[in-house]
Amino acid sequence: MQTKIIKYSSDSIAEAAEIIKDGGIVAFKTETVYGLGADAYNARAVASVFAAKGRPQDNPLIVHLSDAGEIGGVAVLTRAANALAVALMPGAITMVLKKTERIPYAVTSGLETVAVRVPSDPDARAFIRACGVPIAAPSANLSGRPSPVSAQDVYADLKGRIPLILDGGNCEIGLESTVIDLTVNPPVILRPGGVSKGEIEKIIGGTCEAAKAEGAAKSPGMKYRHYAPGIPLEFYPYSERGAAAARARQFAAHNRVAILNASGVSVDNASVDISGAGSARLFSELRRLETSCDVIIAIGAPDGAPCADAVNNRLRKAAGKTSDV
Repeated sequence: MQTKIIKYSSDSIAEAAEIIKDGGIVAFKTETVYGLGADAYNARAVASVFAAKGRPQDNPLIVHLSDAGEIGGVAVLTRAANALAVALMPGAITMVLKKTERIPYAVTSGLETVAVRVPSDPDARAFIRACGVPIAAPSANLSGRPSPVSAQDVYADLKGRIPLILDGGNCEIGLESTVIDLTVNPPVILRPGGVSKGEIEKIIGGTCEAAKAEGAAKSPGMKYRHYAPGIPLEFYPYSERGAAAARARQFAAHNRVAILNASGVSVDNASVDISGAGSARLFSELRRLETSCDVIIAIGAPDGAPCADAVNNRLRKAAGKTSDV
């Protein structure tokens, strides 16, 4: 299969929408990361997404909508969900709700719940609107790899596996959405992202909890190793940055070592400081460093830093830790 990359335009969106209507799959840019989309009502098309990515079948997808007013067609709205939708959609938040009968179990990995979001990227919403159906989409990368933040990242992983990539440039956020499960009380944050726990609690007027590593995954990114570069990566929390520097010096005797530094504190002259960029450079740096180094030592962000929970979550997963607990 030949994989085309074409810039977002009215013509390219129309071309991509026709592929979706014919049961195909398309990679498209959102404000978070690039997604690999299929008609959420078409179980066979959804299966093609899993096949293209090499994604485990028990790892559910997120249903993307062009407008929050469409949520009722795919999920059962609750009072808390409606409050979050009004305040934060379009935006980088995903809500897990009870699914409607229209959503096939292929999307939800057999669960009665479905994850839904409305991207803030206007081109992404225009693409979804042109398709005329909700779009089920995980990140547009091979399963386990760092998420793609450019069309070139998608092409590197999925060349020959998908027909089309809608190129909208680099993703503005560069980190997946916050996922909150609203089918339980109190609500549970299944995946941290750009929307903080405090913001959510203020809107819903109550507390929410962090996910535990048990039971069936209701959201992407919960069970398996994710975001991993093609070379070993070791993660050290901010409080262990001294040990991280020592470990890097130990490796440096026989390996090309990079320190991926989200701590905001000077650690080593050879460190790659991503603290000032928040999350925006995390995945692109992981992809860059895997081609120029043998080992990555990652130092986490301190509590209170922008996107600290989300960045540390992704680095832990990249190091092979499937849980934050």
